[in-house]
Amino acid sequence: MKNYKVATRYAKAIFDLVVERQMLEQAMTDMDLIASTYHGSKELQLLMASPIVKPDKKQKIIRELFGKSISEAVLNFLLILTSKGREMHIGIIAEEFLRLYKENKGLKTVYLTTAVPVDETIRKRVIDLVGAQTGKKIELIEKVDPSIIGGFVLKIDDSLYDSSLNFKLNELKKEFQVNTYIKEF
Repeated sequence: MKNYKVATRYAKAIFDLVVERQMLEQAMTDMDLIASTYHGSKELQLLMASPIVKPDKKQKIIRELFGKSISEAVLNFLLILTSKGREMHIGIIAEEFLRLYKENKGLKTVYLTTAVPVDETIRKRVIDLVGAQTGKKIELIEKVDPSIIGGFVLKIDDSLYDSSLNFKLNELKKEFQVNTYIKEF
C-alpha cells in the first residue's frame, strides 16, 4: 500500500508537469518505455533496490539506459527519484503515470481471452458493447489461451466475466461432487 501512495504522488507530479509543458504524448511514450524496460529486467529491478549501489552510480546507469531514448524532463525526473531514494519505485510510478494518461484520454483497457483468435466482427462488437457500457474509448488487449476450450474471459478493471467452457465444466464438476456427497448421507 505504501508503494502505491508513493507511486501515485510521484506519477501525479510528473503528469502535471508534462501537461503544463504540453509534452504529454512524449512523456507517455517515455513512461511506456521505462515501464517495459524496468519490468522486463530483473537485474535492473535488483540494482535499483540495492542499498549497496550508490545513488550516483544508479543515476549514471539511468542516463546510459534512457538518456538518448526519453525526453530531458522525464530523464531529470528519474534522476530526482534516484537522488530522493525512490528509484526502486520507477516501474510502479511509470505504470501509474500510464494509468493517469489513459484516464485523462478517456481510455479503458479491457482484456479478452479466447481459445482461438477472434475476427474483426467480434472484436468490434466487444469494443462497442463495453464502450457503450463504460462510456469510454476501449483499448482491447487480446490473448489466445486454448486451455479455456471455448467461450471467452473478459476482464474490465477488477471485474472478471468468465464465460469459458473450461469454467463451466469446472462448475458442473463441483455441482456433481456436491450432489454425490449429499446422496451418500
